[in-house]
Amino acid sequence: MRGSPTRQVTQFHAFLEAWLSGAVVRPGALDRTLAAFAPQFRCVDPEGGVQTRADLAGWLLGARGARPGLRIEVTELEEVWRTPTAKLCSYRESQAAPDGRNVRISSALFVREGREPWRWLHVHESWAEG
Repeated sequence: MRGSPTRQVTQFHAFLEAWLSGAVVRPGALDRTLAAFAPQFRCVDPEGGVQTRADLAGWLLGARGARPGLRIEVTELEEVWRTPTAKLCSYRESQAAPDGRNVRISSALFVREGREPWRWLHVHESWAEG
């Protein structure tokens, strides 16, 4: 994944939908996706659990095709704060599949050094109505 943080949010969720639903993905897609996450990456899930980059990688490896029919929609995506080396994005994520539906509101912090690509550093998710 490359590009602005808002573009990366869109790209990641498109990858996630394809990966979890079992759709065909391009060779190397998982490695390219994981490369967009900083080694220090942390995600606070809606239940309050904390996952690392290694946790994310392990989960993705085991979750290929785990939610057939999954659809993910990202809306209300915006950059809410920035400096030259950090950007904070907020978005609403709706997931729908035959096994159920959920909605969450998330904030994602991206960082970069110099001219390096933006990388995901921290995500915080909260359950939402909808």
